Amino acid sequence: MSRRSALEESADEASRARYRLDACLEEHARHAEWLVGHAYLVPPAFDARLRRPPAALA
Repeated sequence: MSRRSALEESADEASRARYRLDACLEEHARHAEWLVGHAYLVPPAFDARLRRPPAALA
């Protein structure tokens, strides 16, 4: 389900471009989720080196 608000008619070109990009990214995420859910796509394994040390979270 989309969380985007409606695009106002008075929106400038940059706002329209952001809106279109957001819509494309949202569609891509839905497709990727479907592919993962049907085992056509497997997300990469988590790289533990990217994890923050516990002290960094405080």
